[in-house]
Amino acid sequence: MVHADPLLLSAGGPCGVLAAVQAHLIATLMEQVLVRAALPQWCQRKGWGLLLLLYSLLLTRGSSCVAADMDEAGLPLVDGLGYCSMELVNLMLTGAACSNVFDGRREFGADDSSASTGAAAGDDQQQAGAAAEGGHVLMGVTSQARVGLLTLFEWYRYVEVGQNLKSPRFPVWVVCSESHFSTLALAAPQQQQHHAAGSKGYIGLSSSLQPAPGSALVLEYYDGMARQEEPIRLELLPAPGGVGWSSRMAGVADERGCWQGRPIPPLECVVETKWRDVAVAWHGSDPIL
Repeated sequence: MVHADPLLLSAGGPCGVLAAVQAHLIATLMEQVLVRAALPQWCQRKGWGLLLLLYSLLLTRGSSCVAADMDEAGLPLVDGLGYCSMELVNLMLTGAACSNVFDGRREFGADDSSASTGAAAGDDQQQAGAAAEGGHVLMGVTSQARVGLLTLFEWYRYVEVGQNLKSPRFPVWVVCSESHFSTLALAAPQQQQHHAAGSKGYIGLSSSLQPAPGSALVLEYYDGMARQEEPIRLELLPAPGGVGWSSRMAGVADERGCWQGRPIPPLECVVETKWRDVAVAWHGSDPIL
């Protein structure tokens, strides 16, 4: 085993900065060695990889911070049936175990009034202040996520996904549809039929790209539980007449899974929570119902 101490210069005197750099480099190297040695435990087919990931998330954020992130401290991250909570999803996507997917926080006072704010600084103190005044603070996502989230429950109008998750830094989204999670991502630039002017790479494209008349925006969908051999390509085009599922189904709350007796692919509804009133063309697969 490598011992760091004999390799370090004295922490005092003119070599102090160099000693700190050496200590950091050696500690980083040792961490990499330890991580690589532990990888087989994470990757065993019937091992404890998921549980180790959960422990890693908790230790990285800190259990006290995870409890403070939640609307109600003590909520389980995994329920009795093995399903992960919204707090756990947000912890993985944003680094904070907030209970909601809207932007910022929402304060509800004792007089049943509510207010919204996107400020992240001083949340703990303000949350305590609101509670002291008989109100309550619901915590959402306070900054732009690197990877986003789209959910069928927003199309059903059960939740509101804010722009911090809907328009992440990178155009990759975790999709919550029906009973499990899958992945949606912007296809490689060479597969796109339309590009945002001046865009470079993927950064920022999720916020700016929209299908233009006569051209498509190309996405790739992958569902690990479906054992896909390769991603399914989806092309988003402006819906004929500018009317997609969202507009056609407006106000029809009891039949949102069908249109004129025909089932609607749930993924198309999920797509419309970000790109409203588009037509989805499926390539390499029949529409998933």
